[in-house]
Amino acid sequence: MQDPEKSFLWKLGQSWYLLFALTLIFNWVAFFYTGQRARNTRWIVWGGVYAVPFTIGMFTANHGPFLIGLYWISYVASVIHLFTVRKEYLMRLQMLENSGQDTAKLLKRRLESEFKAIAQDLAAQESIVPQEPPQAQQTHSEHQPPHRTNGTSTIIPQVPPLGPDAPPVDLNNAPEEQLALLPGVSPTLAKKAVTEREQRGGFESLEAFCDVLGIKPPHMERIRAHTTVKPLEKQQHDAPGGRLVD
Repeated sequence: MQDPEKSFLWKLGQSWYLLFALTLIFNWVAFFYTGQRARNTRWIVWGGVYAVPFTIGMFTANHGPFLIGLYWISYVASVIHLFTVRKEYLMRLQMLENSGQDTAKLLKRRLESEFKAIAQDLAAQESIVPQEPPQAQQTHSEHQPPHRTNGTSTIIPQVPPLGPDAPPVDLNNAPEEQLALLPGVSPTLAKKAVTEREQRGGFESLEAFCDVLGIKPPHMERIRAHTTVKPLEKQQHDAPGGRLVD
């Protein structure tokens, strides 16, 4: 895409350096100025060349015809040179300005994309994962497959949360999942309780249950309000022939 043409007033304003040519003695300054602004080292060198007659005249007391002639030749050449490089000078300025604008736009787009990505990450972290409604959770619980142990199927009953109106938990017949709901009883302790219960034929009392699991008296008193101790019921399994065996 071609860059838009600058206006006449812009070109006129950027050409003010030509006024140095009217001073007769500071014409060489215009080349230092244009070279520095347009980033052209060649013009800065020409400024030094055109400054030589001025420098010699400053430090020479006797201004002979040769020095005066050299000065006027240098002055006329510098003025012609200034008008000759004007077009290239304006083109260089325009290219530098457009390059600066393109760099600013690129930086702006990069910052916008980075901040947009950060905002999306923060939104994802702060978003709340929707929970399933109670009906959906109940449906999942009803369709859970039976727990299999050693090739036999044992239906695990639903385990309601313990509350003031919840039925007491039977320490000798409750499943592992229900024992884990008791205060101070972790899933690991509940699994250990089931194993010990099968090996010893049931717990005689709450104290025996807590002694096996290493539960302290304060926790035992909290458990007492939610438990009962009944005789251990024998598990029935499906025999290979389809008969129920004890």
